[in-house]
Amino acid sequence: MRIHWLVALATGITALPHAASADTISLAEALARAEARPDVAVAAADLDGARGERTQARLPFYNPELALAVGPRMAAGTVGVGFEASLGQVVELGGKRGARRAVAAAREDLAQVRLASSTRQARLAAWAAFHLALVGAARVDSARALETLAVEVAAATATRQGLGGGTQLEVNLAAAEVGRARHDRVDAETRVDHDRAALATAIGARGDEAPEPSGPLPAFAAPAASLDALIAHARAERPELQAAAATVAAARADVDLADAVARPDLRLGVSY
Repeated sequence: MRIHWLVALATGITALPHAASADTISLAEALARAEARPDVAVAAADLDGARGERTQARLPFYNPELALAVGPRMAAGTVGVGFEASLGQVVELGGKRGARRAVAAAREDLAQVRLASSTRQARLAAWAAFHLALVGAARVDSARALETLAVEVAAATATRQGLGGGTQLEVNLAAAEVGRARHDRVDAETRVDHDRAALATAIGARGDEAPEPSGPLPAFAAPAASLDALIAHARAERPELQAAAATVAAARADVDLADAVARPDLRLGVSY
C-alpha cells in the first residue's frame, strides 16, 4: 500500500505545472517600465517647473509704469480741467536680479539631481527584483526536481524492503527526506511569489498583471577597481551625496537672495 502511495505522489509531483503567467517581461522592458513610474514622472515634472522658474528669473522684476490723471483744477477763481502724465521705472539695486537667477539655476540643478536619482533608484530596484525573481524560479525548479527524486528513492526503498532487501529504518529515513524536500519546494514557491510581487511593484505594474521575468541569470565578476577607487567613485556618483550638495547650493543661493532683497531699490520717473 505504501509503495502505491509513494509512486502516485511521485507522479503527481512530476506533473506539477509551473506558476501560470503569460506576462513575460525582459530586463530591458522592466527597466523601461521602471523609468515610467509615477515617482520618476513627478521628478521630471519638478524639473520642468524649475526650468520655467529659471526662464522667468531672467526677466526684469519691474516693468515701466505709465500713469495718466485728469480732474478739476482751480485757477484764478475759475474751474478748469487739469491733466497729468507720468512715466516711472523702478531700478533694482543690490544685485537682486542676479540673485534670483542664481536661485533659479540652483533649484534647476537640484531638480536634475533628484530626477537622475529617482531614475537610478527605479532602475536599480527593477534590476534587483528582476534577477531575484529569475533566481527564485530556478530555485523552484531545483526544489521540485529534488522532491521528485526523493519520492522516487522512497518508493524504491519501500519496494526493496518488500522484497526482503531493506530495513524499516531505511524506509523511515527516505520518507523523512521526502518531507524535507516537500518543505523546501513549498518554501521556494512562496519566495518566488514574493519576488514576483516585488518585481511588479518595481515596474509599476497594474493590479491585473503578473510579470514573469525571462532571460539569463546575471553573471557577477570581481570589481576591476581597488577599494579606494570604489570609495572615490561612490563619493562622486552617489545620488544621495549629489542631492545633498545641490540642496546646500540652493540654500546658499536663497540666503544671497534674501540679503539682496534687504537692500532698497531706486525709482526714477518724469511727470508733466
